[in-house]
Amino acid sequence: MPGIEIVLRPERNKAGNVAAVLVTFHLTDTVLVAPMLEFRAPIVLNNIPGIADRIRGFRVDDGIGPVLMTREDDSVDASGFGYSRRWRTARSVTFPVTVRYSAIVPPGRLRAGPPFDLRTFAGGVSGGGAGFLALPQDARQYRVHIRWDLRALRRGSVGISSLGDGDTEAIMALAGLRSSWFMAGPLGQYPAGGNTGGFSAVWLGSSPGLDLRADMAWAAKAYKALSTFFGDTAQRPYRFFLRVLPESTTSGGTAGNRSFMLQVPVRPPWRSTSGGDGTGLRSIVAHEMIHGWAGSFQGAGPWASEGLATYFTANLQRRLGLQPIKAFVAELNQLSQEYHGNPYRNATSDDARAVFWADKNGELLPNVRGALYFFALDAAIRQRSGGERSLDDILLELFARRAEGETISVRTFTNALARVLGKPLRWWASLRKVTLPLSALARDETRSTTMSPSPTSSAPR
Repeated sequence: MPGIEIVLRPERNKAGNVAAVLVTFHLTDTVLVAPMLEFRAPIVLNNIPGIADRIRGFRVDDGIGPVLMTREDDSVDASGFGYSRRWRTARSVTFPVTVRYSAIVPPGRLRAGPPFDLRTFAGGVSGGGAGFLALPQDARQYRVHIRWDLRALRRGSVGISSLGDGDTEAIMALAGLRSSWFMAGPLGQYPAGGNTGGFSAVWLGSSPGLDLRADMAWAAKAYKALSTFFGDTAQRPYRFFLRVLPESTTSGGTAGNRSFMLQVPVRPPWRSTSGGDGTGLRSIVAHEMIHGWAGSFQGAGPWASEGLATYFTANLQRRLGLQPIKAFVAELNQLSQEYHGNPYRNATSDDARAVFWADKNGELLPNVRGALYFFALDAAIRQRSGGERSLDDILLELFARRAEGETISVRTFTNALARVLGKPLRWWASLRKVTLPLSALARDETRSTTMSPSPTSSAPR
């Protein structure tokens, strides 16, 4: 099995901020001589510009000596979702191979986007693997070693990644490193001793509007309740990363490799206290965790992945006792306003995607359109079955089949719906007549305290 050791060394400037992360790869392989290697990093990734441009001094050495490199950029992608830079060796290499470069931390964030980019605040640094790792293009499983060199940070600083606390090892595909999160500095941790094999949380920075330790305790409670609902009984680490940024150009959170990162401004526009209006930090936390269980359907767009996460976020917090009924009502009303008042309400998914980063309404559309679609489906199934079945029964069964290795496509989903609702034309028409009375939901609150022990058991109603 090939191996990669990744050494990360943050470097601070005179102001105490992290100016760059020095990155070193040590590559080993079972072959003595390899064909030419290719390394890749995004120039633009989900509206975050200049990631590859901030990789400086890219150098490769092998057993022979320095390796001459060529560089090529992909065609520009006007959508803002991403295109890459490629570094290629000009000759075959012999192992071991060492790669060195410096990933520069930009002084500020000019565009909204997910938290892949390297950012510095409160004496530390954070980001996603896709935002600074120029990894080899190789689909094989690797022995991965993460090593932190924190000598330049203040005393007591720690380094944590999605793979583990401190120096850690894993066997994984390199693609998993791109969807992993990295954070180093004087970090807050929950539980206080760090990860205990299940849920753990880590954060960098603070905000006067948030009680982060209380929020992390709530997140641990939510993770346990949601795990039970989705029938996830496996004991394995799950990490929640939160970074506070001095600028307001943030876009919530992003789920990754058994973890997620959430970014918030120093002065967020909402509160995180329990009993809030349902639009704050805790709903975002629940949304990102739910992504890991709900996923999507093969061949579906964001209406499914974001719609499922948004639907379950609003619905399950109420049913699992994670928020009061008034917060659920506020959240459902907000979903309705964000859809019915959206100027792209009648746009196709492709048209909405074209303005995803330029207009917040375009970004919101798949979330709210998908969520309201699933709410309407749930109401139609309950109505058709006389309250004996719900959308949960269909989705949890499909999720369990997917966990066993079956491909669950949009067609698989619609076929499952047809078995409950009848022929497609009939139930599509019935959706237009379904109403979702809040009075009934409020009555339903008294019967929603029991959680499903497994994906195939009866769902709570």
